Amino acid sequence: MFVRFVRRLACMGLALFCLPALAGTIYRCDGPVGPVFRDRPCERGVALDLDSSGPESSSAAAGLRPGEREWLRAIRRREAQQWPMPEGRASMQAVRDARARRCWRKRQQLEAVRARLRRGYRPAEGERLRRRRRSYEDYLSRFCD
Repeated sequence: MFVRFVRRLACMGLALFCLPALAGTIYRCDGPVGPVFRDRPCERGVALDLDSSGPESSSAAAGLRPGEREWLRAIRRREAQQWPMPEGRASMQAVRDARARRCWRKRQQLEAVRARLRRGYRPAEGERLRRRRRSYEDYLSRFCD
């Protein structure tokens, strides 16, 4: 009798403890520099405008707090410092060549995944292969012509 009471009490306490966590839903959206976490569903095709801070800002950027905006700006600055654009015509050609090689490699990887999907796969492999295919297609649509 006492054991049942303690179990019920523990279950009720656990339910009350978890209730606030279930009340709010967090959505993970893809932003321009990585994932963005919001309390509203993601909107397709809306770019986050981090520089606007007034009421005229886009609806996606309106959901970001000032600290989040500054954090994303810091990430952009850090990436710009890590990958400075080379100067001069010869170095720009080297950048184009490297980009073309990366695009060629991604196309080869995409074709290999498509061939594997056509050829057949184990049930556990299917979702992983489809996810990889989407990733390669996204990369090619963003960075390659």
